[in-house]
Amino acid sequence: MAKPVAGRCAAPSAEGLAKAGFAFDGTVTALTDETATLKVRHWYAGDEADVVEVQAPSADLVGLLQVVDFKEGDRFLVAGHDSTVLPCGLSGAYSSDLADLYQQAFGA
Repeated sequence: MAKPVAGRCAAPSAEGLAKAGFAFDGTVTALTDETATLKVRHWYAGDEADVVEVQAPSADLVGLLQVVDFKEGDRFLVAGHDSTVLPCGLSGAYSSDLADLYQQAFGA
C-alpha cells in the first residue's frame, strides 16, 4: 500500500485516482513558470491528444502537497481535471509503483 505523503495528503489510492478527468503517461517537452507541455505516450483516461499542456504547480506547492515537480525531458504520470494536476502523489515522476496505481485505477 502507498505511504501517506507530507502536508495534508492521504495515501494515494486507485479509488481517488480513478476520479480524475484525465490521466496519461508523458514526457515534458517544454516548461514555463505557468505551464508544462507533455508528449503523451499512453492515455489512461481523457482526451487522447498527442500533446497536452497542464498548469505547472508553484514551487511552494511542490513541498506542501507533493505536487509533481516537472522537469523538461523527464517522464511523468499525470492525472487531473481540466488543466490542473492532482496533488498528493497522484501525479509524479514515472515509477513502477505509480504505474501500478494507474493500472489499478484505470485498467488500461
